[in-house]
Amino acid sequence: MQSPRIAFAHGSNDLYGASRVLLQDVEGLIALGCVVDVLLPEEGPLTALLRDAGASVAIKPLRVLRKVAHPTELRPPLTLPAELKRADIVVVWTLALASYLPVLRLHRKRTVLSVHEILDGSSGRVLIRGASMLSDVQMANSQTTRQWMVDQGCAPSSIVVAYPARPDYDPLPPVSPTPGRLDVLLAGRVNGHKGHHEAVVAGRIVRENGIDLRLQLLGGSFPGQERYLESLLAEIADEPWVTFSGEVSDIRPYLANAQAMLVPTTRPEPFGVVALEAWAAGRRVIASNEGGLAEATRLVDGVAFVPRDVHDLAAAIERVARSTELQVGPSADAEVSTACTTQARQTAWFDLFELLPPRRSRRHPGRR
Repeated sequence: MQSPRIAFAHGSNDLYGASRVLLQDVEGLIALGCVVDVLLPEEGPLTALLRDAGASVAIKPLRVLRKVAHPTELRPPLTLPAELKRADIVVVWTLALASYLPVLRLHRKRTVLSVHEILDGSSGRVLIRGASMLSDVQMANSQTTRQWMVDQGCAPSSIVVAYPARPDYDPLPPVSPTPGRLDVLLAGRVNGHKGHHEAVVAGRIVRENGIDLRLQLLGGSFPGQERYLESLLAEIADEPWVTFSGEVSDIRPYLANAQAMLVPTTRPEPFGVVALEAWAAGRRVIASNEGGLAEATRLVDGVAFVPRDVHDLAAAIERVARSTELQVGPSADAEVSTACTTQARQTAWFDLFELLPPRRSRRHPGRR
């Protein structure tokens, strides 16, 4: 069988979780012989990495739901970019581009909807139900995400679960323990719910309890969300134990100077890719025990705490600070080592291809 031409439409050009997983899939599908095109809305650091992997990348204005300035912009596009028209299979990468599904259906395109989000409320329910009805199959990035989709009325028989592939286990040299001191890293978008503020508040509690905590913060903000970054910078301005280094392309050099990775999100996450990166670097994860992040934390033998509870977060940090065993890092044989592999993800793609309908031929205009 001839390898298909697959087009991905993605609403971001960055190096956060969903973009990193996209790069994994592009590399894996090209290794299987597929021709891959990727459509992105703007230039950014992902472009060069995708091209290095062998994909064709086009930068074109896309209607991204989270970036619309006015409700009228939510109307579905009426035309398809050439990259999507010529594809055998179109992958709508995240719900942010769900507005393209109606026109893809009109063009009789076989479509995969990749879901990396858990959206609260009635608007999220309407969006995922409509998107699942307009796509042929769906890929969920965790069992938690799949369950959320089923709870919203999506057909379970068309959903394939595929965990992100973990990096190779390559532990960094351990940080020499200093009595009474702990260095932790938090890397995530500064958007009001990744826990930067909560980490600072919990850090103050930990320091009041006699531990010399040092907190390294990483991350940037989406356009339109700069207020969260400004608020964070104002909050830590008089906290010399907190360092903010902005958005970075690789967190591994920063993990080299930390004993643990902090993931204190305040909303249910669909998964937690950063937890896999921390495990691969030999660093313990301290994370909110909720949603797909709880799933990821269990896979990497992390330390969980009650979400949105800064006192329980502080207690979890102190537990790691006072435990030599927890500072050593997780085992290479943690469940993530077998559950989150490239081979498992490629198998999920084969399962998706099997669920897709036969290639649809478009009717000639005027024919019945």
